[in-house]
Amino acid sequence: MRAGIFMLLLIVACSGERDITIGPDQDTSGNYWGRSISKQFGKPQLQLLYQKMNSAATDAEVSSLNCSKKLSHHEYSVTLWTEGEYRERIVRLQMTPRLYENDECLQQAVNYVFHTTVKAIDTGPPIDYGYKDPHTGKHLDTSQIATRLPDKPECRCQ
Repeated sequence: MRAGIFMLLLIVACSGERDITIGPDQDTSGNYWGRSISKQFGKPQLQLLYQKMNSAATDAEVSSLNCSKKLSHHEYSVTLWTEGEYRERIVRLQMTPRLYENDECLQQAVNYVFHTTVKAIDTGPPIDYGYKDPHTGKHLDTSQIATRLPDKPECRCQ
């Protein structure tokens, strides 16, 4: 019995990287905040992203992009989704409470700040997943995705 438990623990410990969440909310559903990351992006970079997204400077930047609206108290959580057979390696963001619901301007402002922050932190090369054009079968160069950022949002303020 002990040998079986030991083997199970050993298999779990040696089976590679696991998803990591820093912050109170692992549920990243309800928004589109996610960005592909390099293999070099790990727990230290995730911790830095968490700190930066929860900083006063980020609140000020999001507010400036969101018609200078001051947000009520909130916290961002960040989750590193590890690469899997059918899943790219990405980092996801969640805001608790979900102040962005029914507020497209706030969603775009947070998305822009999130993407620029991740891009500044993640200096590793993009991962080539070997995608192929379904029409030609030729290799698709997806490296330009790592350099792209969403457009800076321009909310209609009243």
